[in-house]
Amino acid sequence: MAESSCGRVVLVEVKKRQTKSSLEMVEVFLEKLEAYQLKFPETVLLPAFLSLNGFVSKSLCEKKGISMASRIEHY
Repeated sequence: MAESSCGRVVLVEVKKRQTKSSLEMVEVFLEKLEAYQLKFPETVLLPAFLSLNGFVSKSLCEKKGISMASRIEHY
């Protein structure tokens, strides 16, 4: 979790596994997002999902507006 100076909150789920992240993992993340939003209803959430071994399917993330990444870039 990270909060910007304007009050938006970035919530990131990180998965480092031997297998690709499944739809079920994304659904569990969505439940966490909903719980956070219920607790802080005025907060603008920016959800992101980092799966270092990739995704089985990206469709649910795309449908729900969740940013996705499968690697970390160093600058």
